[in-house]
Amino acid sequence: MMGGLIGLHRLYLDQIPEAFIFISTGGVFLLGIVYDSFYISKYVDFYNMRKLGEIEEVKKYKNGKLLTNLSRMVPFSFLKFVASVVYAVWLASSDNLLMVSALAAAVTTGVYIVGNCGRETRNIIYMWIGSFSSTFIYVGNLERFIRAIPFAAVVSTWLGNRTARIRTPLNRPFTWKHLLVKLITVHTLIVRFENERFCFMFQKSAWWNGDFVGKGPIWTDMVAVFIVDLLYQEAQVLEKRSKIEPLKWALWRMFLIATFDASAFISHEELRGICAQWVKDQAKLKDKLDSNERVNTARGCDVINK
Repeated sequence: MMGGLIGLHRLYLDQIPEAFIFISTGGVFLLGIVYDSFYISKYVDFYNMRKLGEIEEVKKYKNGKLLTNLSRMVPFSFLKFVASVVYAVWLASSDNLLMVSALAAAVTTGVYIVGNCGRETRNIIYMWIGSFSSTFIYVGNLERFIRAIPFAAVVSTWLGNRTARIRTPLNRPFTWKHLLVKLITVHTLIVRFENERFCFMFQKSAWWNGDFVGKGPIWTDMVAVFIVDLLYQEAQVLEKRSKIEPLKWALWRMFLIATFDASAFISHEELRGICAQWVKDQAKLKDKLDSNERVNTARGCDVINK
């Protein structure tokens, strides 16, 4: 009974990532056992079916048709994404400015462990590269630290889904190497909260404690918006609501934001409204000579309206 409070029943069901999350968070603050009490029978049935070899590969259907274009993309799970962000915040919580590498490692760990739940496996290298690069341009003062976490998680989740595959025995989801890394992580968490003076001793160096306030340029917001736009347009194409290539659509949208000197976080409806007003203004001009900027702006407005 006591083992169930911290997730030892997940170990018995061969759910290693889920068990690690339980153990490292004290049973998800003792609420995880309440959730599992409603779904434990489902987990046990799934475990028994897997042992008996009765599980077939899950195929994705919509309106009775097999979606073959989703073969390279794992469906986005909002609950998993929220769990990844919350777990990353739990690993990286601090009253001081964190180093970029430590924050990126925490976000990557959170996304990686949560992303490996449910018979899926992901490549941590790509997730680390995306998380580190996006966090590097975002970390500044406390405000930027908070904003860096969800966007770094977006990048890691996106890249992780690109490398995701159904876990098989050949994937070797858990080895002694993984056990060592996880034990070191748990020990680091314990030291982090029990002996903060020792944990942050190396941060006394001016190199680590440098003040980044005011050094975050506007283009960091543009990078974050570009990533979200890319994900949005990919979903539009997959659902057959648009035929424009996601990268092309996102780049043209960034061009229009820069051309109209608009806010990076402008809504799509507002940007379309600006484009419509620009087209009307251009129609009233007496000078009909088309400059490169005018042609490109018109083309960009046409792309985002499709």
